[in-house]
Amino acid sequence: MANCRAVFDVMSKSWHGTPLPPLYNPHQSLGELLFRALQRAPTHIAQISADTGRMVTFRELFFWSVRIAQSLPAKCGVVPGDIIAVAVRNGEKVAPLVFGCFMANIVINALDPSFRVEDYDHLIGLVRPKMVVCDPDLIPVLRLVFAQLSFQPQLLVMGALVDGCIAIDDLLQPTGNEKNFTLLVGTMSGATRIITRDPWSTGLTLDLIERYRVTILFLPPPHLNQMLVNGMIGIADFSSVRQLLTGGGPLPDEVKRSMERYLTHPEAAVLPCFGLTEFCGVSMDTARRYKPDSVGEVSPCVEAKIVGEDDMPLDSDQEGELLLRSDFMFLGYYGNPSATSEVLDPDGWLRTGDIARYDADGMFYIVSRKKEIMKYGGYQVSPLELEQTIFRLFGEGVGSHTRALRLVCVAGVHERGNDLPVTLAVRLASASISEQEIVDGVADVVADYKRLRGGVFFVDHLPLTSSGKIARKRCHDLALQLYKERK
Repeated sequence: MANCRAVFDVMSKSWHGTPLPPLYNPHQSLGELLFRALQRAPTHIAQISADTGRMVTFRELFFWSVRIAQSLPAKCGVVPGDIIAVAVRNGEKVAPLVFGCFMANIVINALDPSFRVEDYDHLIGLVRPKMVVCDPDLIPVLRLVFAQLSFQPQLLVMGALVDGCIAIDDLLQPTGNEKNFTLLVGTMSGATRIITRDPWSTGLTLDLIERYRVTILFLPPPHLNQMLVNGMIGIADFSSVRQLLTGGGPLPDEVKRSMERYLTHPEAAVLPCFGLTEFCGVSMDTARRYKPDSVGEVSPCVEAKIVGEDDMPLDSDQEGELLLRSDFMFLGYYGNPSATSEVLDPDGWLRTGDIARYDADGMFYIVSRKKEIMKYGGYQVSPLELEQTIFRLFGEGVGSHTRALRLVCVAGVHERGNDLPVTLAVRLASASISEQEIVDGVADVVADYKRLRGGVFFVDHLPLTSSGKIARKRCHDLALQLYKERK
């Protein structure tokens, strides 16, 4: 393990993850990789639907994927280079659809099925896909969007046949020449995926872990917190879990350690990590070393550095923007070269938009999002730091002084040249804490310029993404609305 340590380049002041030889041929397409990987263990279970109990082998997944790759051009006129937008919950036929598109060199635009009309209007209007794949209940929403855009792509439905739409089962019929298919361009590792169309809940998660003996689990910090205060956790069987990966937000050390008490497997650990869509995977992890509040050291084949406002690299323990570089990153934002040039510099460094720092041991710490940093009296105020302080004082975690809050989000409201921190908080059902108690409690432990001058507002719930992350833009809009109403 010592040989896997990241190395610091003194001249460039950047950290370099261990250069490892590629596990797969880096010159092949993802479709080619899937085509071969799906045939390696044909009888192994590729996925299990927790909703129906249906098990799909790698052989079945291979044939489904190839049939879709053949049928999209033949039956739907969707050809290599065309774009398909996918807005579906995770059913058993989603993976073969995506894999088939990769095999046929058809571009996928993944959309969240919980998006609002304005979200679909913006993204579908930008991408203008040739086909949109959806669940039946989303058809009225999408048809409204198409009418607003004066644009009519084909609709492929995951379910029963709907008038004017193509059913996914039509694309899964045997073609007779699946084995002769020639390629135009979590499955590669041979693991079995557990899928469900149901929204996340603690009860469902505990049931799936026990029923299918889950070994690797990914949960964002808000879900981990909810799990820890659920009365069922004390009797749940976590003996199969070897890795619990978490990311998408800060993980207090006491929450990590509290969860690890329930993981009885000798190899088990809660592993905070950091990644972003543009970087195509995890860029930092704690698999080798861990320090409280750190997202870890740079992963193999990854480079990272911290730069100041002048783009000059900074030394350890200095806060600035985190930049990443790797051989495998996104190509750019679709149809938006100016936005792409803002985040990708000529040397291939990706601007993450995260304010971070690293210590002398090469462990990285995320401070806040650059765009979310607030200014008060000329000082910078991190909403993430305030959220961690509030949660440490009043959160439901084991280390808090008063267990009163389940979720918090801090957003800045601009007022007379300053950003005032406004806090949205979800109380525990048994809590009786007041808004002023939170304001006063935070004032006792932070500098004057970090006080919650925008106030605290109790809400029934915070807007979350489908993956459990706090939807910060929507929280900011709600905070602004509540602040104006109070004024």
